[in-house]
Amino acid sequence: MVVNERGFLRRLFKAVPALRGEWDRAQAVYVQNKSAGLRPLTPGSFLIGLGFGTVHSWAEGGAEAGDQLRALLAFLENEAADPETAEFVGRFVSCLPDPGERDSAVLELLGPRLRELKDEQVRREDESVSPAVVAFLRRLADEVPFLRQQVLEHFGEYRNPLGHVVVGGLVREVCDRYADGQVDLIRPLLAFLEREFEQDPDVDNVIAVSFVEMLPAPGQPGAGIEHALGPKLRAELNRQRAWRP
Repeated sequence: MVVNERGFLRRLFKAVPALRGEWDRAQAVYVQNKSAGLRPLTPGSFLIGLGFGTVHSWAEGGAEAGDQLRALLAFLENEAADPETAEFVGRFVSCLPDPGERDSAVLELLGPRLRELKDEQVRREDESVSPAVVAFLRRLADEVPFLRQQVLEHFGEYRNPLGHVVVGGLVREVCDRYADGQVDLIRPLLAFLEREFEQDPDVDNVIAVSFVEMLPAPGQPGAGIEHALGPKLRAELNRQRAWRP
């Protein structure tokens, strides 16, 4: 369904006049940086930015920011009643923290329509999370001591752990440690990934895409780590390289 974005903006600025200044400032940033490839500001991207910015300002405790957020939420609550704009409003709601995450107390300010949108988004996210990947990350924390705190912090920050984020974030550190001669430290991780590979398709995707594919190419710093891989991971690396241009 096509949204009349200009009409939406007019109603937004009428309901929360201070946001017109936010829009003008965002437009000025675009004009100053468009030569560097910055994408044009749209009502949709502006709304997404508000989803992050207004919550952050509210969390800082300013009374003015709190009043502005409440006025914005009241406006969006009304807009969510219209099927033409409900999906558009959902872009803002999707940027709000999930239950249990930092600043999630803001969800208590949502009206019933906005809360229904958020609950539906959370439900869809829960359905998309692979239990096998969550269990894999828990085993990673248990079996690789030097990564335990890092993995547990991720569980604390995200209600739904993100396997690709966790594993992808390890590659640079592991390769640097290998290059520094800390082979014994990283060997338990490589052995763990070797055991886990080819046991579950969701876990395989995380390991293949966010670890093996991210390993440095021959000649790059840390590339020697490929010689420490087990046979399954080494075969996956060779398979990927055979397909790369």
